[in-house]
This record gives sequence, C-alpha cells and structure tokens, in this order.
Amino acid sequence: MEAQNFNRRISAKEALILATAGDGSKTEGFRNLLCLYRELHNIGYRCSMDLTAFIMKADSVKTKLENKLR
Repeated sequence: MEAQNFNRRISAKEALILATAGDGSKTEGFRNLLCLYRELHNIGYRCSMDLTAFIMKADSVKTKLENKLR
C-alpha cells in the first residue's frame, strides 16, 4: 500500500484506453480511471459485479426516483 510507482507491461489496446481516458496522457488516464472506480465503488459497484447490469439498475432506480418527484 506504500508503493509510489506501478510498473506493468500493458498491451497496445490497454495503452490506448489509458491515453484516451487521459486526453493523450496515459498517466492522467490511469489517474482518471482510479477516480472513476472510486466513484463507482462509493455508489455500490464491486469488481465482481457485471458493470453493464449495475449501470442499467442504477439508471432504472434514477428514473423511478425522478418519476416519484414529479
């Protein structure tokens, strides 16, 4: 938990994902993905869950809440 550097070989596709998430910077992309995961975790997502199903359920709950407020 004290590590400051994270060295790992990644594929070209993974590097592209990081660069895209960081507007051209793999470092910023990595940081952005960490922030994204933190937010997902805070609203109940866990890595063992299906992400698409989680998003669909969250969207369904949001729609129901919006309809109740109308």
